[in-house]
Amino acid sequence: MAAPAAHAQTFDATNLGEPADLGGKWLVHAGDDPAYARPDFDDALWTLFDPHTSITTLFPHIRPEVVWYRLRVKVDPAQTGLALKEFEIARAFEIYVNG
Repeated sequence: MAAPAAHAQTFDATNLGEPADLGGKWLVHAGDDPAYARPDFDDALWTLFDPHTSITTLFPHIRPEVVWYRLRVKVDPAQTGLALKEFEIARAFEIYVNG
């Protein structure tokens, strides 16, 4: 599945003081390859996705076994106490930070 080159938005968490929705545009790609976890992986051909919509809008006739989601999150290296909250992503998932 290829789409015009797109870039996920960067979520700026450098001054985050309360829980926030990471609802900007994400990049998605069906399939699996360990290279997708590399921070330098070129995801320019991945599909732009609005997480406030259903993933079935991108895959209406098939349900891929694995779907990768990418979002860049900017943080201050001195920040501590940050966490991610998952809500109905999938039955099983992994999160990679800087690869």
